[in-house]
Amino acid sequence: MDEWVACISKHPELRRPRARTITNPFTNAPFRYVPTPDKANIVEGAAPAGAIEASSEFETDGQLLVYSNDRRKAFVRKIARRIARSLGAQLLWFPDPLIRLAPTKSRPRAR
Repeated sequence: MDEWVACISKHPELRRPRARTITNPFTNAPFRYVPTPDKANIVEGAAPAGAIEASSEFETDGQLLVYSNDRRKAFVRKIARRIARSLGAQLLWFPDPLIRLAPTKSRPRAR
């Protein structure tokens, strides 16, 4: 885990998320969210493109969890793969509706 946390500080496309106050969806009460040191945002320029974090079992499974914005998926995959290679880690990909910058237009499926 130490190697992953050190990687976050060194990598130009990774930024640590800031602590912020959010609303608890179950109680509607304000809650202070303080991200753990193993969480990072993947940024393209100044814009968030995705997120990456170590799995809870990173020391034994070597997995990084990757969340990507639909519009920046190719960029996020490129960065995540580069990081995984440098750490000898595996990647697990997740869509994350919370970081979408704009709604995507749905297209009818071809039959």
